[in-house]
Amino acid sequence: MGMSDYLAPRFTAKSDDKLGWLREATEEGEAFLKSQRSWRDVDKAIELIDGRGSDRLPRNQSDLHINMTKRDVRESVATLANMRPLWGYKTDNSRFKQLTEILNKLLLAWYLGTFADRAVRKGLQWAAVGCAGYVSPGWQSDLWVTGRGDIALKDYGPRDVIPLQIGKDHDLQRAYAVTIRDETPFNQACAKFPTQIDLLDPDRNAPTWMRKGIRRVQKFLSPVLQQFGAGGERSSDATVFPTVDIYRTYILDLTYNDGPNPIIMGEPGTNFAYSVPPIGSDIPTGVYDSAGHLTYRKATLEDALLFPIRRLIKWTNQGVLYDNSAPDWHGKVPIVKFELDDWPWSYLGNSMAQDSDSIQRSANRLARAIDDSANARLDPAIQFDETLISQGLMDRFNPRVGGQRIKTNMQMGEGIKPVFNPAQYDVPQWTTAWVDSLWEKMHYLMGTRDIQAIAKARQLPAGDSLEKMMELAGPIVTDMSRNMERSMRDLGEMVKGDFMQYYDLKRRVQILGRDGVTEEDFDYDPGNMIPSHLPDEIARIELKQMLPDAPSRASIVERAKAHINSCYFHITPNSLHQITQLTRKLLNIQLFKAGFPIDPWWVAESMDIPDFGDPEKIRVILGMENLPIPSDRMGRWIMWMELQAKLGIGGKPGRPGTSQAGGAVKQKDGGARSTQTQTK
Repeated sequence: MGMSDYLAPRFTAKSDDKLGWLREATEEGEAFLKSQRSWRDVDKAIELIDGRGSDRLPRNQSDLHINMTKRDVRESVATLANMRPLWGYKTDNSRFKQLTEILNKLLLAWYLGTFADRAVRKGLQWAAVGCAGYVSPGWQSDLWVTGRGDIALKDYGPRDVIPLQIGKDHDLQRAYAVTIRDETPFNQACAKFPTQIDLLDPDRNAPTWMRKGIRRVQKFLSPVLQQFGAGGERSSDATVFPTVDIYRTYILDLTYNDGPNPIIMGEPGTNFAYSVPPIGSDIPTGVYDSAGHLTYRKATLEDALLFPIRRLIKWTNQGVLYDNSAPDWHGKVPIVKFELDDWPWSYLGNSMAQDSDSIQRSANRLARAIDDSANARLDPAIQFDETLISQGLMDRFNPRVGGQRIKTNMQMGEGIKPVFNPAQYDVPQWTTAWVDSLWEKMHYLMGTRDIQAIAKARQLPAGDSLEKMMELAGPIVTDMSRNMERSMRDLGEMVKGDFMQYYDLKRRVQILGRDGVTEEDFDYDPGNMIPSHLPDEIARIELKQMLPDAPSRASIVERAKAHINSCYFHITPNSLHQITQLTRKLLNIQLFKAGFPIDPWWVAESMDIPDFGDPEKIRVILGMENLPIPSDRMGRWIMWMELQAKLGIGGKPGRPGTSQAGGAVKQKDGGARSTQTQTK
């Protein structure tokens, strides 16, 4: 690639020019991946998880294989994937509070209903074994049935996400281009692109996810079975089918409209179609002057960008399928990276199975030696006198079978005796202890014991034992959990945009009922969650500086970008796996009971109590509309005190209110103690 070719050809360029650049860009990205130190460990780690590695054993020796690495990885991934879906969207603007409530309900329904956690688990499996794992959110039009779609998560391994010109921070969203490769069965590719079948020549005759398994089976077949197989047919061709690679390349293309006329971008009729004005041309501001005339301003570079979201090219090795604006309102490359053992000098990080390889092999060799020793004791090497015992008899004789009788003449000497001293087959006690020590060292290196602490803590009752167990989680697990929180935050931000883009009013009402309706569903651009005008335009409408029915100066894509940023996805640090939550919960309860000035909404939030109650709605119900809702904790505590006074609740939380009337003293426990009673 020359310096002039580092930027993608314009979208008006010839298809062959685009395809040539895309191929070279992909090759450069793959070269970058292969230059990573951990690249060579990917296949090695997968083989370690799948089977017996490269050991070649004699036929008569033990083939015992204890795949402890697989067990540790499975347990680690299962624990890390068992997250609490109690994160959520927040906003600092009360205008969007209803929006966040709807988004949070949609998020919970989607996450549990589509088994999104299973896709996240697959991404973690790739990260644990293949150094890096990815999940990609996107709208799948037939996820449930034909005509009923939903947001789906697809998992990808380290070879399927190819960055180009990525920075030292390894941030995919800042890379110039990111290519996602989908190996697709040929029939599915034809169904997806029925009018472009000429660009869908198969890249291979068998899927890559099956070929290694087929070769492994064939390796153990006899030449006759390999040739004919069952029923006289070739078994190697029985389960294979062609696949085609479909690539999606997302590009940070800063091309702008320098022509005389506006350009329509996106697919016409879709919710991501928009018009791009020429730079320097007059565009409406949405503001009217005192005479009622619409005012204009000059289009800036940002206004004239052809791809304000991102450019997307779909292609195969035979040609370009699509080249236009990316359809996602959130404006990000729809890919979320998971890392469990990341380092600043490596884009891919390391595999959890990398350090366990030599331990796994050493422990298995010793375990096989112990197994061989036990078998040799039961069936030792023996020698016999051929003048006393025939070869046929010895072939039938099995020392492991009891009750056998051998006729021989003892006066002529021993007919059978062991070749070696039986003590040779004794296994020293330190050998078994060393095997156990090797397994323990593997658990330590992989952090399995720390991860187990999280799983065990969830099964224990509250108390000191639970506190102690949570302390055992250790810094490595906390580090893994924090990495996952960053990834889940990115996923939450992308899904937020997809909710606004694809969940129309009908879909939201179907899921949430009346609670799924927003004010934006009844504005001048009805049926979607995006306001009909930008925030500054809405302010002008409220101030009567702009007509309510005047069209917005911004396209739906621009308004969507602004509205998506009105709230954010929030995860409390170290809360994803409840590492520090118990201490925080107990502390808040104790402070609240002691009368410390914190409000019950804060306590309910820390206890993960959903739908505790909106203070604004409570204020309206009690006829206290003029009571402001402070944002600070002390102010909310004062508000809580005023609400208690309105409801007739007095005293400290957890204690009955005091009476102004006198009481009486009563003796209890035979006069040993006295109590004060209230007069009602």
